[in-house]
Amino acid sequence: MRRAQRLGLIWAMCAAVGACSTDSDVQNNNGPSAGTNGTNGSSTGTNGTNGANGSSGGGTGTNGTNSSSSTGGDTGANGTTNGTTTGGDTGTNGGTTNGTSTGTDDDAGMPMPCTKGPTKGSTVLLIGDSYVDISGKAFGKELQRLAQAAGSLAPGDKYADRSVSGAQMVGDTLLAAAVPTQYSNEKNSDGHITTVVMDGGGNDILIGNTQCIQTSAPPENQSCVTTINNAASTAKTLLEKMASEGVENVVYFFYPNLPGGGVIFGNKDLEKKTLDYAFPLVKEACDTAPLNCMFVDTRGLFPDTADQFQDGIHPTVPNINKIAGKVWQTMVDNCIAQ
Repeated sequence: MRRAQRLGLIWAMCAAVGACSTDSDVQNNNGPSAGTNGTNGSSTGTNGTNGANGSSGGGTGTNGTNSSSSTGGDTGANGTTNGTTTGGDTGTNGGTTNGTSTGTDDDAGMPMPCTKGPTKGSTVLLIGDSYVDISGKAFGKELQRLAQAAGSLAPGDKYADRSVSGAQMVGDTLLAAAVPTQYSNEKNSDGHITTVVMDGGGNDILIGNTQCIQTSAPPENQSCVTTINNAASTAKTLLEKMASEGVENVVYFFYPNLPGGGVIFGNKDLEKKTLDYAFPLVKEACDTAPLNCMFVDTRGLFPDTADQFQDGIHPTVPNINKIAGKVWQTMVDNCIAQ
């Protein structure tokens, strides 16, 4: 048979089964398909006889002649392609593709888009101690200002705030309801709270076990180790309860380094040592919680000098605003209450 006749017959045969390649076969899906037996992204058909000349999307037959590689290629007729296909096509008549497809239309490995728009204030709860409550609830006011400026909270709307100065993580006192009690008082069994912003645990040392910052810090002081372990364990239990009641996100911020304040507010070195010991334990409770818990470290956010604090413990209002700013940025970065 003359060459022209043979090529005409080949073309008719492959067109009948839909395996012939034309420029219309090229797809903008990040490149050709790669089969186990293919070369440079072309697919290999077992016993193929229909290699096409110079086409931009042709299939390669094992016994084919005049074949060319495929761009975004097809699986040959009666062939089998095993491997990973990148934006590739599946051929006609028995050509099967086993693997993972990745193309420009595939969202694999890409972060989900963050839905923007006003969040109802009553779905966000603030709990904790004086770092949230002090100075007329300056922390919450700044957080709300930032949310409103971003369009994530309607003008005039507010977050729910049950924080109380003096609150400890473990146990209610005459001074304040404990942090877990603040959450319980919100009565979230109906699941109306989906995001919680909080701190907690500092007063378990500052009020509950002052020797940790005045005499001897952990781990040498076993009493302090016990106090911190109990606070971290209680925080863990609280986060589990939140998850069981429909809370989706928690932003838990940790305390900054303190300047020290003598007998009343403790020794600076002991304060730092105690904070450094507690940090990984509280962070672990957040990291392993059965919900999305973001742990925010505020150490180093501003200098640990006396002029940066109101009284040796509580930051000035500008520094409280810096803490709120870092918390808000964490919420933005993780699409929380946006």
